[in-house]
Amino acid sequence: KDGNIKNYLKLSYEWYLKAAIQGDINAQNCIGGIYVRGDGVEQNYHKAREWYYKAAEQGDSNAQYNIANMLLKGDGIKKNNKEAFQWCLKAATPQTTGYGTGPGTQQQHQEDEEDSNGGRGNHLLAQYTLALMYHEGRGIEKDF
Repeated sequence: KDGNIKNYLKLSYEWYLKAAIQGDINAQNCIGGIYVRGDGVEQNYHKAREWYYKAAEQGDSNAQYNIANMLLKGDGIKKNNKEAFQWCLKAATPQTTGYGTGPGTQQQHQEDEEDSNGGRGNHLLAQYTLALMYHEGRGIEKDF
């Protein structure tokens, strides 16, 4: 049974990697998670960060939150509350999609808005984490 699980993890990694290399931000985020957990590959925080950054720089809020989380915990990286705060803020804040006014764009915009995991800001865990950071003064100066 374990052999099947390891084989499935390897196969999922291979398919995610193919999509990630082609620029799919969801796959890039998944590859980052695979490296963080060591699912079928050797755990590697450096590679995880690389893939998270690729997705985050394209506006994926899940990857932005994952970077913030790594920075908060110090997972394979020096803890940095200020940088974590910035990534959390980016993930938590709704981002504009930049849709044009041409044919079909309104439909795509509506589909993206209906997708609760669209990866374009409004990340709930990032919002909660941001609230905690404000409350505790982590990454920002306490003003009370």
